[in-house]
Amino acid sequence: MIGGRLVNEGRYLKSGRGTTQGQFEHSDVEHSDVENRGRLDVLGGTMNQNFEFAAWRNDGTLNIENATLTMTGYQADFRNGGTVNVGPGGRFRFASSESGVYSSGTWTVSRGRGGHYRFGTPRRLAWESALHLQYGHDPQRWDRRVPRRR
Repeated sequence: MIGGRLVNEGRYLKSGRGTTQGQFEHSDVEHSDVENRGRLDVLGGTMNQNFEFAAWRNDGTLNIENATLTMTGYQADFRNGGTVNVGPGGRFRFASSESGVYSSGTWTVSRGRGGHYRFGTPRRLAWESALHLQYGHDPQRWDRRVPRRR
């Protein structure tokens, strides 16, 4: 999708081993280009979202397990006012220049087989929320993998 908006108010399920691609450009300052107000489950394969002058907002629940969610772009913000769960085998990656990650919601990264989060090159990190890191995380380091419990 180039231009326009995608709003999820129900449940969106990404499963299977394939890759789902999204391209979003030129955000309306009043709205995000992608808004999750419901439940977004990324439970298999990869979901790649590329943003140019655009935004991604989560006010619902975002679950990533045994899958990868990658957000890249330029001047592309990720705003979380809901819940982000990075479960076993899940990977959340944000790498966007001149961008920001803003959160007033909750983040949980599980230990299990190891959840993984990475904030690559955001210009701004603004946290007003809880970052629940289970078993061995250092919240000052933004590229971390939760170790497996032996």
